[in-house]
Amino acid sequence: MATMNRNVNLEEVNSDAFMGIPFLNYQSVVQKIVFWGSVIISVAWNVLGTFLFHINANIIIFSTLIPLTIGVLFGCNYNQDLSLIDYIKLILFRPSAAFVTKPTEDMEQLKLEIIRIDKEEEMKAKQKKVTAESQQRLLIRFLVGALIVVILFIIFLIVLASSNNDVLHHIIEM
Repeated sequence: MATMNRNVNLEEVNSDAFMGIPFLNYQSVVQKIVFWGSVIISVAWNVLGTFLFHINANIIIFSTLIPLTIGVLFGCNYNQDLSLIDYIKLILFRPSAAFVTKPTEDMEQLKLEIIRIDKEEEMKAKQKKVTAESQQRLLIRFLVGALIVVILFIIFLIVLASSNNDVLHHIIEM
C-alpha cells in the first residue's frame, strides 16, 4: 500500500494519480494504455481461465501476474522523469553519466515555507509599528467602554430594585 509522508495541497495533486498511488503520477498516454490494458487483460484472463476454461488456480494466478508485471514495469513511473523499467536499468547497469532529478515536492514546500516566514515577519513588523500614542488611545477606548458597561449595570440594578417595591404579594391585616 502506498503511503504519503508529506502534507499535500489538494490543488497540487496530479490529476493522473489514481487513489494516491505515486507510481501513477506523470503517466504519458502510452503508459496509461499499457498499464490499464495489462490490468484489463489480467482480470479478463483470471475470470475466463477460472470459470470458462477451468484451469488450476495456481496456474491462473501465475499467468495473471505476467501481464500485470509488464504493465507495472512499462506503465508506471518511479518519478516524473523515469518509468520503473528505466529506474531498474539504472540500478542494474549503473550508467557512467549521473542522472539528476529535481524533487518538485520539496521545492513547492520550500516556496510555501518562504511565504509563511514572510507573513510572520510582516506581522512582527506590524506589531513593532504600534506606537505609544496608539496604545494610549486603545487603553482610553477600553476604559471608556468598561465604564459604560459598569454604569449600565448599575442603572439596571437600580431599576430592578425600584420595581420590587411596587409589587405586593400579600396584605396582612392586624
